[in-house]
Amino acid sequence: MQIRLQNFLHDRKSNLRPEEKENPLDLVKAKEHGIVHSFEWLGQTFLFDASTSSLFRIDFDPTNTEESSDFTEDEFQKFKRSGYFQSAPIPIHPDTRLFKSLCLMITRECNFNCAYCFEGNTRISTESLRVETAVEALRWIGNLSPNRKKIEADFFGGEPLLHYQHVKEIILRAKDLSKETGKQYLFSLTTNASLLNPERLAFFNEHDISLIVSLDGDETTHNHFRRYSNQKGTFAHVWPAIQQLMQSREAGYYIRGTYTHQTLSFADQVIWMASQGIRKISYEPVVSPDPSIGIQPEDLLMLRKEYEKLAQWVVQEKQRDPSFSFYHFEVDLENGACADKLMTSCGAGVEYLSLAPDGKVYPCHQFDGQPEYCLGTVHDKSLDHQQIELFRQVTHLSGKQVCRNCWAKYLCGGGCIANNLVMNQSMTKPYEIACEIQKMRLEAALYVQGQLGYLNNNDNGQ
Repeated sequence: MQIRLQNFLHDRKSNLRPEEKENPLDLVKAKEHGIVHSFEWLGQTFLFDASTSSLFRIDFDPTNTEESSDFTEDEFQKFKRSGYFQSAPIPIHPDTRLFKSLCLMITRECNFNCAYCFEGNTRISTESLRVETAVEALRWIGNLSPNRKKIEADFFGGEPLLHYQHVKEIILRAKDLSKETGKQYLFSLTTNASLLNPERLAFFNEHDISLIVSLDGDETTHNHFRRYSNQKGTFAHVWPAIQQLMQSREAGYYIRGTYTHQTLSFADQVIWMASQGIRKISYEPVVSPDPSIGIQPEDLLMLRKEYEKLAQWVVQEKQRDPSFSFYHFEVDLENGACADKLMTSCGAGVEYLSLAPDGKVYPCHQFDGQPEYCLGTVHDKSLDHQQIELFRQVTHLSGKQVCRNCWAKYLCGGGCIANNLVMNQSMTKPYEIACEIQKMRLEAALYVQGQLGYLNNNDNGQ
């Protein structure tokens, strides 16, 4: 049988630089190393070429029982001769990552007592990050990357708004620091929204502070885990603040939800959020070794149905309102990512540092408070370069042999090393359930981008 590849949705082969085609990774056969991936989504069959980030839709007759949606060897060889399905989309580049982002752990204290919080018992610490320590760290990270003009910083916790005056003063002091160093400091703030009031919103809007706000959905779903210490739900305090946020700005925020073993029906929650006017949404699976909370293998089938439902709905919603964004479906197949980004999952300990209230520095906020992963202190400007080299290796795709055969490696980058540590006690051993969810989510994202590309082409008469 010959399967016809029609509706050429995204083609990046013509945009590849010559060196990308002439210096592929040293792989034996592209097909054996996850370069070509065919998958079915909502009754349609797609083909993804990881070597060029090109997406096809496979056209075949489903009423013919002799036909299969599998991609044949003849088709594979034909397209390979045409320049697709090569060994890899990029050569191995030197790892030139430099520090560019800083997590400011304002406090580990929180006014919530969410059952799935990664901070766990460390939240009992009431120490807060001093303004001078934060400013010193902002200057230091700029010095570590002298050629970078922009430094990103996120206020984190705990709940950073418990110490709003510290947050406010750091933002104002950064204005003077910017004049001194020539750097631009771009701030974001992650909050549970309970302490977000109109006065604070006005300040954040004035200074272009991006906001990441936690909301798990409607009142029943949100209150399932996100409660106060007295076990009362938090939705009643959070929701009015989020409504004020949406009224005060059209962009510069994301609403971030978490789904768990007990709250798997996240698609309905995303749809509910959108119906309330929220246009920027992210929804993540919880990572927890507690089987009553963490995602279990038997949950994967239901999660696929949730992503199918959500993907179909997002296509319709994006047609109605192109500004709507579900973060995990925003895969850019037209422009692609730079080589360094393709080869890395994160910049923990290499591009990204987390500053604890006591001035100690960690690879990221999820390593906060773990002495064995402390990289140094801001007070003496010291960094453990041996530890940094370790993180450079474990966050780089070239060092992850287990990812070598995975079709999703250049869209995923190898996953979260902190999650691996929590679930497998090893940064290099992938958390398998997270991998399955990531691949499922990427297939959904490719479906969404493929459908939108196809619909746009038809609208344009192509």
